[in-house]
Amino acid sequence: MHLEPLPIKVLNNLAHTGDSESYTGTLALTVLDVGSRHFEVPQGIDYTVTLTNTGEAILLSGNAQARLHSSCDRCLEDAQLTLEGTVEGYYLLNNRPAATAEMDGDCEKVDNSGSIDIAPQLVAAIVVELPARVLCSPQCPGIDYRAF
Repeated sequence: MHLEPLPIKVLNNLAHTGDSESYTGTLALTVLDVGSRHFEVPQGIDYTVTLTNTGEAILLSGNAQARLHSSCDRCLEDAQLTLEGTVEGYYLLNNRPAATAEMDGDCEKVDNSGSIDIAPQLVAAIVVELPARVLCSPQCPGIDYRAF
């Protein structure tokens, strides 16, 4: 799976503490592979998110929705899932004082162009909601071995 970035320019629109903006759209993703599991995502991942300048970072919050197609774990027929997940992210600003900059570690940061990439957080919001078993219906009886 190749994930195209979904950059949002934040520094011009969210220059001051407390500034906030909302965005809606669709992440153009057609395939989602999680472990050995393969999902088709024919309509991509729809999202509604809000970005807020907290003074030291940009806070990302919102939700993502996707319709996924895979095979049923019981009968191997087509299974469709509609999932909705919570999108969260925290992107440190580059103008932080040196005393707190050493604590940044593995935190995401606003890049040098003043943008953030929200694509990984959108995918994560959907992946977290994936069920342990994918079924075409709760009553799926499984493979009919008498047909063999």
